[in-house]
Amino acid sequence: NSRNSAGDVLYDYLTNTRYGAAIPTSQIDAQSIIDLNTYCNEVITFTPYTGGSATQPRFKMNGFLDTTKPVMQNLQVITDSCDCLLKYNEIEGMWSAIVQEPTYTVAMNINDSNIVSTIGISSLDISNTFNIAQCQFPDIAINSAFNTTQIDLADVAPELLYPNEPVNLQTIQLNLCNNNVQAQLLGTRFLKSARMDLQV
Repeated sequence: NSRNSAGDVLYDYLTNTRYGAAIPTSQIDAQSIIDLNTYCNEVITFTPYTGGSATQPRFKMNGFLDTTKPVMQNLQVITDSCDCLLKYNEIEGMWSAIVQEPTYTVAMNINDSNIVSTIGISSLDISNTFNIAQCQFPDIAINSAFNTTQIDLADVAPELLYPNEPVNLQTIQLNLCNNNVQAQLLGTRFLKSARMDLQV
C-alpha cells in the first residue's frame, strides 16, 4: 500500500471492504482525518546522535498490518502509531479521529445548567503506572528488523515522578513506525499521558 500519511491509512482501514472495517464513508468525519494528516505531516526538528539538527515529519505509517487480527485491534495499532484516539459518536453515528495536540480548545462549558448527575473524581494509583517505555519497532536503518528504544521518565520529565517510586517498565509494540525518532517521540508521549492521576 502506497499510503503513509496517518489520516489516509486510518481512513483506508476504516472504509476498506476487503481487509478493513467496511464503514460507509458517510459515517466518517472527513475533517478529523484532514486534521490528523495535517498534524502528523508537520515537520519536527530533532538532534541526531551525530550532533547538529535534522527534520522529519512528526508521524508516518511504515510497516505491516496483520489483517488476520481483529479490526479493533488493528485500529488500535494505527492510532498508537500516530498518538491519536478513535471516537464513535452514537448520536450522530460518526467515527472520527481525535488529534492529541499539545494545545486544545474548550469543547463545552460544564456548569449547573447542563449537568444531569453528580461529578465523581477519583484518584488513580500512578505508583503502579509505568515510568519506563520500551518501544519495539521495525527499524528502516537495519532493513526493518525489530529495534528497541527505551525512554525513562526520570530523563525526559523527572518532575512527574513521585519520590521513591518503583521502576515499572512497559513494552510497547509500534508495528507501523519504522524509525527511532518517531519511536522515541511516541514513547515520551505515552509516558507523560500515563501520569494523569485523576479520573473524572
